[in-house]
Amino acid sequence: MLANQYGEEVIQNAVGVVISDLNESFNGDLSKNNIQELIAELTTGFNRNITLEGIFITCRELKYKNDTMKITLNKLLKAFANHQEEVMQLAMKHNYSKHLSVKESRDRPTQSAIEKQANQMALSMHLTGKLK
Repeated sequence: MLANQYGEEVIQNAVGVVISDLNESFNGDLSKNNIQELIAELTTGFNRNITLEGIFITCRELKYKNDTMKITLNKLLKAFANHQEEVMQLAMKHNYSKHLSVKESRDRPTQSAIEKQANQMALSMHLTGKLK
């Protein structure tokens, strides 16, 4: 959505800033070509679904996770894929819970429907003389 609103180049620059900041935290382990490849991977194809916030969060987690770790292009791609997988799992759980709540409310009568049925039964029993 941001790419449609602001343009691809703006998004690529924003991703570049976040990745470059992470790279500086690890003493510049990634080359400029690796950073450009990572930006291309994150802003095209299937990876395009990752949000800018998701990229930021993943980089922040890596930054605070282990300061003795050496970052590589593969480690970063795996971290972004793991983040995306977690987001998809959460979305699936949320949708499933939503589905169950709608299904259960449809299957179970509401309290007012139960009260209405009880009142009808009581009236019927009263009229037939079974309820005194």
